[in-house]
Amino acid sequence: MGCTVVGIERRPEAAAEARRFCEDVLVGDFASMEFPWPPETFDVVLLIDVLEHLENPASALRRVFPLLRPSSRIVIALPNVAHWSVRSQLLRGRFEYEDSGILDRTHLRFFTRDSAQRMLEGAGLEILGTEIVPDVPLLRFKRHLERLNYGVARLWPGLLSTEFFFVGRPRGNVSSP
Repeated sequence: MGCTVVGIERRPEAAAEARRFCEDVLVGDFASMEFPWPPETFDVVLLIDVLEHLENPASALRRVFPLLRPSSRIVIALPNVAHWSVRSQLLRGRFEYEDSGILDRTHLRFFTRDSAQRMLEGAGLEILGTEIVPDVPLLRFKRHLERLNYGVARLWPGLLSTEFFFVGRPRGNVSSP
């Protein structure tokens, strides 16, 4: 069974690059643009590193709900402001924006795992799963800590994770996958 991939990108140059991988890429503001698709068009919507760039991420998220089929899922990735690198900066009295990453200068919103979950649930998303992705360079460190039974990775999962992935569906959507 084939799949069609479409996207939305704010910057025309990024849209041109994305067209190499997508059937079509619309150029515009995801949070306010008219969507050309009829209701119940999509099986999966990916909002990977999108919502933190928006003034009202919950409102923008709700805009895609009508586009989902009853058994559809939304996959969302949000950067983790509670990562050790950000905490380290704060302990040194610094909060420096960067060209990319957790403190990307284009981010309007910052989330911990709990604040992200509250925002998503407040928008009407039923969260079906959460994945914590540890830093690749720290993966050995995390495993070492778990092996030594310090449990730091279990107690503070946000400490070692640069972003969180959530899988969900609009609340009240009880169709089976």
